[in-house]
Amino acid sequence: MTYYFEEPNKLTPQDIERLRRMMPSERQDRLDRFRFDKDKRLNAAAYALLLYALRERGCEVREPLRFDYNEYGKPYLRVFPELHFNLSHCDGAVACALSDYEVGLDIQDITPTDSGVVHMTMSDSECGLIAGSTSPERMFTRLWTVKESYLKFVGSGLDGSLKKLDFTGCVSDCFMALGCCFCTKSTEDWYLTQCAAPADAAAEMFVGLTIDDIRSVLI
Repeated sequence: MTYYFEEPNKLTPQDIERLRRMMPSERQDRLDRFRFDKDKRLNAAAYALLLYALRERGCEVREPLRFDYNEYGKPYLRVFPELHFNLSHCDGAVACALSDYEVGLDIQDITPTDSGVVHMTMSDSECGLIAGSTSPERMFTRLWTVKESYLKFVGSGLDGSLKKLDFTGCVSDCFMALGCCFCTKSTEDWYLTQCAAPADAAAEMFVGLTIDDIRSVLI
């Protein structure tokens, strides 16, 4: 299941402080280091989405979540090692995926394309697809989120493999590629892609949350 939240700007300083008290010390320190309120809201909202997803799954969280990390920094839940999650955010939205299987997730704002970035990260076929699109910025953003969600799925992050991956023929909202199930969702402002194991039927489900949903996890 993937949850997304488009109203991080509605989090008040009081909401953020309550979420901060629910975080482990290392995440509190990270939150405190952010200079800008926007970054604090996004970081706090991401943690709230994870708490919400766990509650909906029936997992009782009685204390701040503890995380373990693989060699590339991908986090895992220490108290629920059988579950997999991934978080992502852009300027205007936050997303969280929770699954019984490995999962990768990416959400990105739709912004004007930079030709240098396009040629560094897209295959030749994808560059042609973007150039011929009626909305090249949307096409680029879509392909970027598909690629990054896959790299986060395999747990290696952005390791220079973006240009080597080619998703030119993958134009539907849900498709199979590289042995994975990809599902995308978009608005006028952003693209969201989840990459999951084919056995995870919940990969196709996106649920939008409200500020009231977020506040329901606060203690």
